[in-house]
Amino acid sequence: MTLAVAVPAFHGRPPLASLYVALITATTTTVLAAASAPWSVAAPAAAAVLLVGALATGLADGLRAAEGASAVLQSRERRFGALLRDAAEVIVLVGPDREVQFVSPALGRVLGHADTTGMGDDWLGLVHPDDRATVLQLARRVRAMPGTPVSAELRARHADGRHVWIHLRVVDLTANPDVGGIVLSFHDISDQKDAASEERLRISRDLHDSVSQALFSMTLQSRAAQLQLERAGLDPQSPARRTVTDVADLARGALAEIRALIFELRPRALVEEGFVSAVRKHAAAVGSRHRVAVVVEAPAERIPVGEAVEEHLFRVIQEAVGNAARHAHAERITVDIATAGEPPWVTVTVQDDGRGFDPAARFDGHFGLETMRERVAVLGGQLRIDSAPGAGTTVAVAIPAETGGALVTPARGSA
Repeated sequence: MTLAVAVPAFHGRPPLASLYVALITATTTTVLAAASAPWSVAAPAAAAVLLVGALATGLADGLRAAEGASAVLQSRERRFGALLRDAAEVIVLVGPDREVQFVSPALGRVLGHADTTGMGDDWLGLVHPDDRATVLQLARRVRAMPGTPVSAELRARHADGRHVWIHLRVVDLTANPDVGGIVLSFHDISDQKDAASEERLRISRDLHDSVSQALFSMTLQSRAAQLQLERAGLDPQSPARRTVTDVADLARGALAEIRALIFELRPRALVEEGFVSAVRKHAAAVGSRHRVAVVVEAPAERIPVGEAVEEHLFRVIQEAVGNAARHAHAERITVDIATAGEPPWVTVTVQDDGRGFDPAARFDGHFGLETMRERVAVLGGQLRIDSAPGAGTTVAVAIPAETGGALVTPARGSA
């Protein structure tokens, strides 16, 4: 029996499978390859020799190709591993079941943990108590906006017990088949925070020690000049007395202005005395600065929000009260702070009796309103502005005062 098999050439040799079929099915085999250099085998023994050689050659070629691909893959893995080891950013992958599937080695540098074994099951417990509300707000935003990165600055507990400032970025990539989970990345920003705080403190101290003291001396001297002119019996409407009175008024106004600026640079009361006390002090400073009555109505107990949230709220109130004093020509400004609902919400209402405006139009305070909107959005809250020309303005803010709960559950020993 003679079997002729026509097969395409493969690098000048017949494909191995075709040779094998020809060998086992023919007693006397002739294999004709459809190639420029055809192969001809007239006997089974010769075909067997040819097949073994072809198999060996093909296997060697395959092994070399596999080894090359493996070497490339290993090189890329080593490069990726080196990048992860040396990167300042911690990368965490959380699966759909809320178990941590991957944590990069930078975790040790940022939080002092070699892996997640010693971090416990409640990751929210690693966050500073005053920042947990911020994390929960961030988690809600991540769930509401899959695929969109959301970020926040907060404090996390280090393995040695201290808290470090981190910049956290979270994006839900569960729908991405190449990722299939939520990606968290964060890095240490404690140095930047400390530097910014020290710079604000330095500027506020310089203003207090130089400009503020000079203005205070000017107010004393102008007052002394007023008394001397008064004792001299000079007419109150005389140019000299009016000039001295104007200088005294300007000095008092400038002193109130600089004290308010010092407070804005570093609202020490916000840290040392609490949110409500800081708002009251700011209201008093604005009242003195702009000669307007600023009344603060707030509960005696502490508002149930974290420190980071307090600062955002304080800045919103600062902007709203400042707009009313600077642009609305109000005679009275009321700041009402309260909690309501279940779960509780913190509400802040700033109302003035000024000239009002059209909220849809552009005006001097436009960028301040945009800043307020951004701050409230960061807190996951709501902002409403009611105003009309001649009818005053009401700025109403509501944010959820949620605390507690868990964000993710780490898998034991994952790294």
